[in-house]
Amino acid sequence: MTARVELLGFMVAGDWILETADQPKQYECVRSWRRCLFAAAVGGGKNALHHTCHTMQPGAPVLSSRHMTIASHPRSIGGRRGRLLLSLILSLAAGGFVVALLFIVQPQDLTDIGGYAPAVAATPARDIRAVLQNSLDRKYPVTLTETEINQWLGRVLSARQTGKLAGLVELDRVLVRLEDDRAEVVMVRRILGQPFTVSMFLKIVQKEGIHGTLTEVQLHGGAYHPDLPLPPRGGRFGRLVVPQGFLLLIMPAYEKLAPLFRPEIHLGLEQMAVIKIANGRLLLDPRDPTDMPSDLPQYR
Repeated sequence: MTARVELLGFMVAGDWILETADQPKQYECVRSWRRCLFAAAVGGGKNALHHTCHTMQPGAPVLSSRHMTIASHPRSIGGRRGRLLLSLILSLAAGGFVVALLFIVQPQDLTDIGGYAPAVAATPARDIRAVLQNSLDRKYPVTLTETEINQWLGRVLSARQTGKLAGLVELDRVLVRLEDDRAEVVMVRRILGQPFTVSMFLKIVQKEGIHGTLTEVQLHGGAYHPDLPLPPRGGRFGRLVVPQGFLLLIMPAYEKLAPLFRPEIHLGLEQMAVIKIANGRLLLDPRDPTDMPSDLPQYR
């Protein structure tokens, strides 16, 4: 079987030499060798080659093995380089996947979030729903700190997971990190006894127009780099910041979370005329921006 494979390789080399032959004598030589090689490959290997090739006319030029290796030599080098390049690419991809997986399984550091510490979380906080409703009824602005929001979230989440909405979501904690112009909503759950975190970035964009204020919640945290605006940062899986498209994997969990806080979402995001996210604070104002100076962009 090995001899036939080698002979078929010689036939391929003979085809190349046949195409490049420019003398009739060389052309006839190659044709004779091709017939010998075909008979040997099909009929019986090297013995058939020995018998058939002795039927050639005396004095016919002989095709040396040097000619047979001319065509295959560059091709073999290119094949080796291609395999090495492919192996390098696969090795880098596998290494990158392993590093990303290590970052994903490590929960992100939450100690910088106000209200995360157990002692602070247990401190009684204002009733956010009542605070928002009073602000809307009396038309005065209100400021909610990151700490009191997370204190309230911890108390309400525990109560509502055991109530009528108990089957919707099972989480250890829900935390909000407030930074300049964006918020990060973090969900903490346990898998096999180990904490696991995922998060989603949010930006609030408001514009003024003749029909009032348009409020839009954008699910991203801005660009990775000023020179690389797309894709924007979507959130974090563990410690790994992921692009916006990866939010599709965790969106069902956030959709189940939303009904737990529907009244507060309605009062805070849908009813407030002005919403600003600052470092550690959420600023809300129910007053119509047309009745006071505003720095909101205009739209038509």
